[in-house]
Amino acid sequence: MIKPPDVDPYNPEDPGTVPVPDPCATAGQPNTSYPDAIPVDMRSFYLSLLPVIPSDAFNINIDLITKIDSNGDFVFQLTGGFNKPDGSLTVFTPITIGKLTPYDTVVNNLLSNNLYQPDGPVMQYNGGTVQNFNDGLGGRYAAFTDASGNVTVLPDVYITTWGSFSNGGVTLPGGMIYADSTFGLAELQHEYGHFLQEVIYGPLFYLYTIMPASGLNAATTTPQEHDKYWTETGANALAKAYFGPNSAISNKPRFKTIPC
Repeated sequence: MIKPPDVDPYNPEDPGTVPVPDPCATAGQPNTSYPDAIPVDMRSFYLSLLPVIPSDAFNINIDLITKIDSNGDFVFQLTGGFNKPDGSLTVFTPITIGKLTPYDTVVNNLLSNNLYQPDGPVMQYNGGTVQNFNDGLGGRYAAFTDASGNVTVLPDVYITTWGSFSNGGVTLPGGMIYADSTFGLAELQHEYGHFLQEVIYGPLFYLYTIMPASGLNAATTTPQEHDKYWTETGANALAKAYFGPNSAISNKPRFKTIPC
């Protein structure tokens, strides 16, 4: 067999090649008009889309949107349209991938519950401190307090520096976050995005697919390339959607939602 010459698949001037849409051509631009739509890499959410999306369209970006439904749930949905390599357009209506209690409702309930008491020492992180709390009944949350006294709650997780990687972190099933003390709030919200992946996709998929894929990629690429990997951009998108457009992670360019 004769090996064909190397060509640039994104360059239509290369002879004998079929142009492939470049997912980075409109990087950062939502594909729909929904308020606060977040452009995402479809590979980050392929599990929920397998039944309805052609396999040859997996390199195109779509949008993550959220809404409060009639039951008061905070709903994560994927929507948009995308061009397939043959130039045809596939459009789909919003697909729900997960539901949670709205963040503000969760925080208000936690902070008004007198059963929650400090759990462990106050830990110093970049730009603030972290204190874990539990209610003695299985409920827990972590609170990040910045230098100005502003508190950001991360529900249902426990954060610690014990056993963390140097300048890194890992989120284990069950919401156990090991994060280096160099982390700031945005980095902790990224790790919380991995927790949201577990909540939405289930602990088995998180343990046997997302965690190994993320760990292997982190061990074999540069930090800059790892930031663009589908497990990481997916966690970023969920965290940005959950904590909102004014959150620390939503305002730090490092945390991409598409691999560009």
